[in-house]
Amino acid sequence: MFHAGLNRRLRGLGLSGRHVDVAVASRALTLTGESGGTVVIAAADIRHLRVGFAQSRGVTYHQLLLWSGASRAPLELGTADSAEHRGFADLVLTLAGVLERSGRLDIVETGEKTLWASFMLSMFSLFALAALALILFVLSEDERALGIPRAFALMVPCGLFLGALGALWWAWTRHWPRRIRSLTELVRVLPHRG
Repeated sequence: MFHAGLNRRLRGLGLSGRHVDVAVASRALTLTGESGGTVVIAAADIRHLRVGFAQSRGVTYHQLLLWSGASRAPLELGTADSAEHRGFADLVLTLAGVLERSGRLDIVETGEKTLWASFMLSMFSLFALAALALILFVLSEDERALGIPRAFALMVPCGLFLGALGALWWAWTRHWPRRIRSLTELVRVLPHRG
């Protein structure tokens, strides 16, 4: 069990208070508002599940996006409170285990919201293109006009280009949504449970 922050979507389901207690019991996810309201989502009703995290200013926000029933928008259950990280990890592994035992592990993904992941990839791509343009400029310029040997002039833009490619790879592998094949892949994005 862990405490998730109460958001507008959860309030719309009749939950109230500052947070929601999230637990898995008997093949169902139970959401209980701090001040009132309870929602039970059977594991069989879960259409899609995405587990990820975002980091900003030294704070890691772990999130669980859950699509169930006929709803198009996901429920977002998450926490930035490090005291809740162990409960979050345990709950996600328990829920994924229930889905795995019922042969539905293919609905579990890791990654962030597609819009945020797309934004990150776009920013790093623009940085890589700018570095590539600088490389092409140095290659097209006369070496005498550069004032230094071309090899030295290429060092910085090539370093920037390689750094941008590394950042692109990191964003793609860490944040772009992708299905998992085993629970081991899921453990990589979960907070440490130690």
